[in-house]
Amino acid sequence: MSTQRKKSNKINVKPKNTLVIVESPAKCKKIEEYLGVGYTCLASFGHFREIRTLKDIDIDSGFTIHFTQQTEKIKRTAVKHLHDAVSKADIVVLATDDDREGEAIAWHLCEVLKLDISTTPRIIFHEITRTAVVSAMQKPSRVNMDLVLAQHSRQVIDMLVGFKISPMLWTRLTYGKTPKGSLSAGRCQTPCLRIVYDNYLRIEEQAKGGTETAYKVHGIFTSQKLQFTLSRQFQSLDECRDFLSSTANDESVHEHLLTRSVDRKVVKKAPVPLTTSRFQQLCSNECSLSPKDAMYSAQKLYEQGYITYMRTDAKRYSADFIDSVSKYITNKYNDSKYVSPTIHTLSGGSSVSSSPVDPQQAHESIRPTSISLEKIPDDADNTETLTPRDKRIYTIIWRNAMESCMADAVYSKYTCKLTSPLPDAHYARSVETPVFLGWEIVASKKSAGDEGYVFLRALEEGKPVPFIHIRAEGHVERPIQHHTEARLVQILEEKGIGRPSTFSSLVDKIQDRGYVKKMNVDGQAFVFSDLQLDADTKKINKKTREAIIGNEKSKLVIQPLGILVVEYLIKHFSQIFNYEYTSRMEEQLESVSSGSSKWTEPCAVVNNDIDSVISSLPLEESSKMCVSIDEEHSYIIGKYGPVIKREVKKNPSRKNSKKEVSFLPVRDDIDMDKLIAGELKLDDIVSQGNEKCDTNASESTDVSDSNANHMMYDGYPVTVKKSKYGLYAVWNGITVTLRGFGNRPPENIRLDEISDKIEAQKSGKVSTIIRELDKNTSVRTSKTGSLYIFYKTPAMKKPNFIKMPKGVTKDNLHEYTEAELLDRIDL
Repeated sequence: MSTQRKKSNKINVKPKNTLVIVESPAKCKKIEEYLGVGYTCLASFGHFREIRTLKDIDIDSGFTIHFTQQTEKIKRTAVKHLHDAVSKADIVVLATDDDREGEAIAWHLCEVLKLDISTTPRIIFHEITRTAVVSAMQKPSRVNMDLVLAQHSRQVIDMLVGFKISPMLWTRLTYGKTPKGSLSAGRCQTPCLRIVYDNYLRIEEQAKGGTETAYKVHGIFTSQKLQFTLSRQFQSLDECRDFLSSTANDESVHEHLLTRSVDRKVVKKAPVPLTTSRFQQLCSNECSLSPKDAMYSAQKLYEQGYITYMRTDAKRYSADFIDSVSKYITNKYNDSKYVSPTIHTLSGGSSVSSSPVDPQQAHESIRPTSISLEKIPDDADNTETLTPRDKRIYTIIWRNAMESCMADAVYSKYTCKLTSPLPDAHYARSVETPVFLGWEIVASKKSAGDEGYVFLRALEEGKPVPFIHIRAEGHVERPIQHHTEARLVQILEEKGIGRPSTFSSLVDKIQDRGYVKKMNVDGQAFVFSDLQLDADTKKINKKTREAIIGNEKSKLVIQPLGILVVEYLIKHFSQIFNYEYTSRMEEQLESVSSGSSKWTEPCAVVNNDIDSVISSLPLEESSKMCVSIDEEHSYIIGKYGPVIKREVKKNPSRKNSKKEVSFLPVRDDIDMDKLIAGELKLDDIVSQGNEKCDTNASESTDVSDSNANHMMYDGYPVTVKKSKYGLYAVWNGITVTLRGFGNRPPENIRLDEISDKIEAQKSGKVSTIIRELDKNTSVRTSKTGSLYIFYKTPAMKKPNFIKMPKGVTKDNLHEYTEAELLDRIDL
């Protein structure tokens, strides 16, 4: 009996009006096109409900959660549209993403839209193609409550870690009168920071050991000028000179006799299918893209139907794709031998599956939806929304999918050795040539083999080979490198920290907090003395060579604030933030996802562990850093990071005169060891070009103009800068305080986030914000003391000032939720 599904573009049952709900609005047009008349597709715009504070979790009642609808206008508008559409629909189909977050969103939709979770159809597809969408509609399932509860468990655990441990940082590490600061701990965020910190420790340890110069010897032999390398190194220039003198002098010349090894076969394995982390690594290596930018391009490619879902740790393909790529490879290269002999094992992971995995119920690796599309043409549909970078990334994905399904490359390799004056050392050169290119043919890596492969084969063994010159070159051990963003993502995956959907955000978060900075690292300058022996003169010449060792570009460098935070957390919360604990917690969440564990069990474990650690902390212990620089200045960690505190008596002649306090910005590249040891002067610490960092942001100077963010608004430049109290913006002579942005780098602030604040300042309507209703709307107090509504979207040139809803006063404002207030406002 044939088990092959019949492919059809017709749906079995097509009601008069079917509503399909997805997460992203970018998918809607294509899905409506594929499903045809009678189908409407709307988006939830991702998550639309949240747990705001720890008070929304009733720990004593089995971790009962109170969810609150998000107040952003775009979210509220989306929910309103969904309510209206549901009331008119004959059937509602949930088509959120196939991960824990997507399943939870489907559940929230049922809760908010009053849909029966036991009967509401739930469909899953991993590519936005006609075949995939129609097939999913023909085989609907139901919301997987195990996945939903696993997501609830993850949210609760994250809240417990963040809201119970972060206050320890605020009260014990930072100076400031306000109880909350920008410092935070996170279940996965802190282990992510710890990875960068551990690498920093290795770099520091290597630096303490100093650097010793060693010498490598290379010889240029034969008329083809082929390079051979000596099998040993020397530790001094004198040793090198003695060796070269024994090679050739006025009296004799050493004969370098040739020997050759037997040929051996070298197999170069085909690449593995793309997971999220490996995809980000490829984009970093080939395009110098950050994980965030790589995922942004992949999201666009997915939503336009070019690739499969991009958040995955699977290393498998669907059976249909394997069949299509197998045929494509055979036709393209006119030979089936280019197809991997084990290609069908890719349909079930690491081994052959007797019952292929249903492609509607399991993730695949990242791949093109059509292997025949090698690159996206310029005249393709919707191509105007794709950048050249997006198209290049598609080509990378296509190439890897092809290569991963092809046969291994096979090479023939042998090694030639030449004797040296030392009995325990020889010169060697290995050469290879392709026997079968296999997967390497995709990138046109056609080669006639290494230079000299044929030439060296023709030389007679046991005969001397003449040299042209031999050179002894000084070198030092290459320093340990800082991590790239993509490498950090790879380590997160290897250690089991986080999920494909969270890798990129974790890397961003530790940078936004000011714990880590992506920057170039200057190498160290070395001067080497090299020796060269020339065959024609038999003379040894000394040459001086300068080299910069250890230059790095766009690497993650931990900052003093990050070191302070992670060392405090490791000291007091090592159990919570060690790699094994975090990985084990991910495994427990997977156990909940599979239905093997109750969702509250991981929550209880984490809650008890945190409470146990906190209860054992000394009540008065403080790790606040305060390093005295001179009589007036000290280095401290303020609310928004490191600053220099300056205290000067207002009246120096009076013994008990009050001190005037001001603050100075701190450089990013301070050597903390030298600071603590008292080896740095004030000028070494304070950011250059800044005279004062006053208590008002309007009178402050930025940390560094090179770090400022320059944008345009209403015809004038906007510059975001950083002062001791955080960020502020300068526009057309107006200075605007940017509170609530934490320790984010100035360059990470977007214009749409601050335009309303600029407009308010510009309009002379600066007032006290009583309550934020969403990112565009707030309740404020006017100069007369009355309340009003301030409303300004990024697209609006000027804000709207709206009267308060009737009956809402200062006294009863707290009785209304944000959603209730927004519903009563006529925007």
